[in-house]
Amino acid sequence: MKRSAVIAFIICGVVAGLGAVIGTPGGGRAERAATAQPFGFDVPLGFDVDVEGVQEVSGLAISRRSTGFLYAHEDSGNAKRLLVLDHVGKPRCFYEVSAARNFDWEDMAVASEQRTGRSFVVIGDLGRNLKELGVSEPRFVVALEPDVGADLAALFERASKREKREQQAGLPRLRTKSANEWRLSYAGLEPDDYPDIEALWFDPVSQRFGLVAKTTRDRAEIWSVTPPEVWDRDSSLVASRVAYLPVHGSKRKRMVTSACFEPVTRRVVLTTYDEVHVLEAPELGRTPGAALIRVTSQRHPLPFQGQVEASTVLDPGRVLVAAEGRPARFAVVAMPRHNARH
Repeated sequence: MKRSAVIAFIICGVVAGLGAVIGTPGGGRAERAATAQPFGFDVPLGFDVDVEGVQEVSGLAISRRSTGFLYAHEDSGNAKRLLVLDHVGKPRCFYEVSAARNFDWEDMAVASEQRTGRSFVVIGDLGRNLKELGVSEPRFVVALEPDVGADLAALFERASKREKREQQAGLPRLRTKSANEWRLSYAGLEPDDYPDIEALWFDPVSQRFGLVAKTTRDRAEIWSVTPPEVWDRDSSLVASRVAYLPVHGSKRKRMVTSACFEPVTRRVVLTTYDEVHVLEAPELGRTPGAALIRVTSQRHPLPFQGQVEASTVLDPGRVLVAAEGRPARFAVVAMPRHNARH
């Protein structure tokens, strides 16, 4: 892994401190647990990841089960696997997502099933390339999250000396549990009119997924998806439109390509190719068919030019973004200070 001198700076000079968890007064233990997130990443402000076969990073998410690791996946036409990076941005291993297919993986979230508290890797197979591949239904690929630390320790412990040398020369290759599919439709739309979605996040308070349409028009529509009660089964879900975000400027500034959720201050971060948008988490539990609400955002330029397709929150003040290419380019972006809701 080598550093990139081009991206060694932060956009904003102020990094937000830890804020109070936003919720109802006297919010219960369940809500506080739902918003918990492991922090403590020490990644450089700008760095490259140069791994054979990794050239189209399209999704990022922090592990909930193994502190100090994060996952990345690639876009359509690439392997059905997760690349694991450690807390300083070093590649550690691959996980093949068992019983899955990568038609057009666009974004991901690591989320907990409310019924059991188990964490899952949820990948949005949602992009426009589905139509070109003859796939009629977008879907979520849902796999029980692996225990990265334990898996790597067990792998190295049982390996022979020769295998250990091979592991040090290349990244170990592991497998997740078999994945399930949640097939998705969009309320009020025929399949030919489904939106091109590249941005996905999970709100642990509302227990819903948010999606943002990639558009070249002046508004990006926001959709809400309620997960099934049991996550490790195949399901059919319906997305509902709940809000929209005005987007302006060049084509690159209007196409939303990734999303992530900051659980302490309950903000959503959206990226385009040139900017980040930081906004209060929209209400995803609105009644289907209700008038769309307009949400606003604070906009800031990204620290480098590139095809930015992935993002994840590191802590309440920092977001890690990644651009496609080999090597994959990563940069830390400072979030603006949060103004608490009244």
